[in-house]
Amino acid sequence: MMKRNTWILAMFYALLFGFVITSCGDDDDDDDVEFVADAATFADFTSWTVQATETGVDPSGALGPAHNGEAENSVRTIYVKDGLNMSDGSYRNGTVIVKHTSNEPGDVNSYQAMVKRGNGFNTDDNDWEWFKLNADGTIIERGTNIGACAGCHSASTRDYVFTE
Repeated sequence: MMKRNTWILAMFYALLFGFVITSCGDDDDDDDVEFVADAATFADFTSWTVQATETGVDPSGALGPAHNGEAENSVRTIYVKDGLNMSDGSYRNGTVIVKHTSNEPGDVNSYQAMVKRGNGFNTDDNDWEWFKLNADGTIIERGTNIGACAGCHSASTRDYVFTE
């Protein structure tokens, strides 16, 4: 009788362990979860990964006056939170990108960001939300088309993102 109870208890724990393991699957599928940026989202953005630094006039001419693309003394630094992970032609919900634009010797500074919000937030522009920020990352303004961001970014072949 003791052996039988031990066997039943062992089977119970094996099934329980199996259930727990299969329940802890990969949670990277954020397609149905909406990410809403808040005051903490952009904190310490200058410590994030620098995706690119561009200086001077934008050689492609695509920026025009946006992000000081026509200024010879312009410096544009692009920060990415937790890396850029594109899958099936789009970025995952929660992707956060900040661009700091300055003119040397530092008399002009602007900070813009874009966040992949998801869950049907802005279906016209693949669920991106745009932001104007202060230097410390606090939000000044947010929306679906601040300063016509969506119009230019829609020309990207990489889900509204120009950097790689």
